[in-house]
Amino acid sequence: MYKIISLTLMMVLATAANAAGEITAIWFAGPDDPNHVDVVQIQISGGYSMVGCDSSYAAIRNDANRAHMISFALAAYVSKDPVAVVLNPSDKYFSDRCTISRISTD
Repeated sequence: MYKIISLTLMMVLATAANAAGEITAIWFAGPDDPNHVDVVQIQISGGYSMVGCDSSYAAIRNDANRAHMISFALAAYVSKDPVAVVLNPSDKYFSDRCTISRISTD
């Protein structure tokens, strides 16, 4: 029973949002940007909370598999609707800035 509860708790914590709030700034970088190649970087009110990731900035990689995430982030930024973000600490695009694995309504 203890193992089941522990496994369930780990799964919940692993999928919990690493930030929640309004997108306060958004930057679009193209393939020729020397520091932020093909990403859409966003800043969230309250910042990010993931060990090993920058607390101010995170980004969505700009590729065909994530175009829907970029559209969602832009719509949330314009409408000022709060979002929840899950970071991927194993994918960093600049220094300790992590990429975003999931973005959804808060």
